[in-house]
Amino acid sequence: MKNRKPIFILLLLACGIVLSMSVFTVFTDSEKEKLQTTKQYVFLGDSLTDYFDLEDSFPDLPVINSGIAGNTTEDILSDMEHRVYAYDPSKVFLLIGINDLLLGEDADTIIENIQQILQKIQANCPQTQLYLESLYPVDPYRVGRKDNEEIKEINQRLKTYAQTNNIEFIDVYGSLVDEQDRLSKEYTDDGLHLNQRGYQIVSEILTPFLKD
Repeated sequence: MKNRKPIFILLLLACGIVLSMSVFTVFTDSEKEKLQTTKQYVFLGDSLTDYFDLEDSFPDLPVINSGIAGNTTEDILSDMEHRVYAYDPSKVFLLIGINDLLLGEDADTIIENIQQILQKIQANCPQTQLYLESLYPVDPYRVGRKDNEEIKEINQRLKTYAQTNNIEFIDVYGSLVDEQDRLSKEYTDDGLHLNQRGYQIVSEILTPFLKD
């Protein structure tokens, strides 16, 4: 009888280990597929990324949506570990800055913050390919702005930065505007966010950059 207690405790521990393993190895089919590949394509940004159904648009690719509605450049800078580094991504697609503008931030600060985000990724994930999307246009009259000139200025400066820092700049702006240089009504329901047709256009633009 004296020897049964240690054996019983060992059996409990063994059961506990098996139970823990079973708990932590329950994954969806999508999660299993991502774990089986070394590729991770992270899309980083705000609501324009958050509301983008990446798995539907790119069903056979290891895409990860790291967009959070309402985010600014500062929000991303304060959470790089969880938003980017944790995935050890092979590719990162960055789209951020419009919320900063709508909140009254100046172009210099927005550009500086975007550059910091890119620099931090390059420093912490040197193997990662970086893709910088242009800021998307808005319908100025529906979001309380005069025009899209400041957005175009930021895009031009970001393009120049990308070209000199081994970063692929993707111009999405030009494919979403109408003849009045506003976000086309065909692609939006509120003048800021994209509708299904708008995301279809973006998907078509991004697809070539997702191929190895």
